[in-house]
Amino acid sequence: MELRFQDPAFHNMELTLRFLPSGKVVAKVDNGRSHYTLQPGTATRVIDLHKTDESYPEGDPARYERLWALPQGILIERLTVAGQSLLRDFLMLWRPLRIGWMIRRGLAVGDFEFDLEAEMAAQVGGAD
Repeated sequence: MELRFQDPAFHNMELTLRFLPSGKVVAKVDNGRSHYTLQPGTATRVIDLHKTDESYPEGDPARYERLWALPQGILIERLTVAGQSLLRDFLMLWRPLRIGWMIRRGLAVGDFEFDLEAEMAAQVGGAD
C-alpha cells in the first residue's frame, strides 16, 4: 500500500509512505536521492531505521546509514516491566465512542451514510 501526503510543512514537497508485505515501511520526500526504511526485524530480531542514499551503487557501504536500532528482546523486556501500568494508564484515557454523539455531529467511520430513523425502524421492526 502506498500513501501520498502534500502538506505545507513539507514546503510543497510530497511525502510518500510505502507499506511493504515484509512489514517494512519506506518513506520518501519528493523525488530526492534518498529514502528512509523502518524494518520490523522479522529476520534479524532488531527493529531498525536506516537511510538509503540512492546515488551510491548497490553494494557500496556508503549507500546505507543506520540511524537507529533496537533489539526486539530489549523492547519486549521493557514493555513487560511497564506493561501492566501502561495498559492501566491507557485504559484510563480510553473513551468509548458513543454512537449518538457521532450521529449528532455527522461523524462516521467508513464511507457510508447513516440514517438513524431507518436504522431504528429496522431494529424495532426486527424485534417481532
